[in-house]
Amino acid sequence: MTKAVLVQRSTSIYDDEAGDRYHFPRQYLKRLQECSGDWVVFYSPVKDTGVSPDARGAYFATARLGEISTDPKNEDLFYVAIDPATYADFSAPVPRQIHGQFLEPRMNGSEGNVNTGIALQAVRQISEHTFETIISLAWQDAELVLP
Repeated sequence: MTKAVLVQRSTSIYDDEAGDRYHFPRQYLKRLQECSGDWVVFYSPVKDTGVSPDARGAYFATARLGEISTDPKNEDLFYVAIDPATYADFSAPVPRQIHGQFLEPRMNGSEGNVNTGIALQAVRQISEHTFETIISLAWQDAELVLP
């Protein structure tokens, strides 16, 4: 299993439902198959004007993924179930950068800027260490044990 970041916009062309399901195109199927049963963090894009300014370009929740199914209306789209018992909003949004460094190391470009090739991917696999870093920043004042 593999941890990942899932980009979720407040307004989306996909049939996402926070805490219930994530809707995605075929290009991300293999990545999400590798993540099924594991934990992910959800991320709001920088240009998502449907969320508060401090939530833009930030991680905002975590959950464990369940099974993947084909969208019955479109064979090139899929759903991955989100275990609702594990879905948890962060106590505060976690910014994607701390002290000029992206929390996802692959997002760091060569000149200190963002690696747009990575940033534009809606599903980004991350290491256990990166996941733990984001989670520790999400609940800095609490001891957290994920189910």
